[in-house]
Amino acid sequence: MRGNLAAFLCLVLTACAVQDADDRAGEVGVRTLTSGLQCGNSKGVTIVELDSSEELDARYSALLPGGLASTLNSERVFVISMGLHPTAGYRLNLAQARARLEHGVVTIPVVWHEPAPGAITAQVITQPCLIVALEKRQYAGVRIVDQSGVERAVWNK
Repeated sequence: MRGNLAAFLCLVLTACAVQDADDRAGEVGVRTLTSGLQCGNSKGVTIVELDSSEELDARYSALLPGGLASTLNSERVFVISMGLHPTAGYRLNLAQARARLEHGVVTIPVVWHEPAPGAITAQVITQPCLIVALEKRQYAGVRIVDQSGVERAVWNK
């Protein structure tokens, strides 16, 4: 009886380990390279891939840390923009260092900050953005989802 119990426990533990490995395989590492209040664009909420150092204009190269060429060799870089806003109080943060990968689409969790209705904020034009790096893999798309589960932007290859 003891031998059967040990065999059963080994089987259960193996099944749990396989499930845990499958869950990790459905995740992608993501990290913040930088964020700012003047690095987005005025075209509304967007996500854009920077896939070569030649594509970087002066605005992004000034914000990003040195060695971007090596980053582009090992990671994929995306700019997530909140669009144009007439006041301060808007900003983006990465919610966690892992993004979900399902059917080739990466879902990046962000914390989407907006000023509270009626809040007193500085009257200044901002274009907030978040620049992130993902593990270099083939992706069919990237989704940006805020802390409430609302999809904010989509990028499709």
